[in-house]
Amino acid sequence: MKNYEDKNFAGIFLDTCDVNFGESTFAVVSLDLDVVYASKEFINFTGLNKSNNLENINNSTVRLRIITEINILCQQNTSNKSRMILRLSGDDFAEINLNLIINPYTNNQLFVTLTVNPYLHNDLLLEIRRKTGHQFWSRKMVNNGINLDKLTEYQKAICFLLAHGFTNQEIAQTISFIKKNMKASNNARLNTLETSRTAINKQVTGIREILDSPSKEALVTYLLDNEFQKKLPKFIFGDELVLNNQQKSKYSSL
Repeated sequence: MKNYEDKNFAGIFLDTCDVNFGESTFAVVSLDLDVVYASKEFINFTGLNKSNNLENINNSTVRLRIITEINILCQQNTSNKSRMILRLSGDDFAEINLNLIINPYTNNQLFVTLTVNPYLHNDLLLEIRRKTGHQFWSRKMVNNGINLDKLTEYQKAICFLLAHGFTNQEIAQTISFIKKNMKASNNARLNTLETSRTAINKQVTGIREILDSPSKEALVTYLLDNEFQKKLPKFIFGDELVLNNQQKSKYSSL
């Protein structure tokens, strides 16, 4: 009969990592957050190797979120998979999957695995335009990066929604919902915003003036041409897009 004590089970699992995950951005950490296995891609991505601890991750927001979620997984003591989509910087997001590895023969927790992938925001509107050949506006607007920098975070959020086909009324409803459901710590900033359709109309007019847009249709085309549908605004998404603990890990047994 095979020996599936924790030490042996852990050894078998770690021996398979290079074959199964060597080409991925993948790592295995101990319950003390020490890195016990790291693929080359993970080392390149984080700068961490087997001599490091997750506490050494440079990005403090990402570090705190990963460690917090690992603690939650360990407290739950189940083989669930946690998925997070975190902002690394600017419009750059990463999808991070965490799995708690449990020896099914002893029911003891052994490791947590981390898999990191770039988060790709599906560009459905551009796909529709490519397939139909549709143009909202035939006249090309000047791509003025300096003017783009003049947009406030609130205006960038409105641009994101415009690029996804929201009407001014739908934007007003969406912002109102965000304002109502945002955490109390952010209410002071949000409470100063007017979210009626009239207020959004004024904001869109202001955006058109900043970007020198002759019409709303020209503005939407300009936003699509500059991939605003991919520029996930902090006003709406903050630093974290998705968090769930509902998928069963496939690594709970060998």
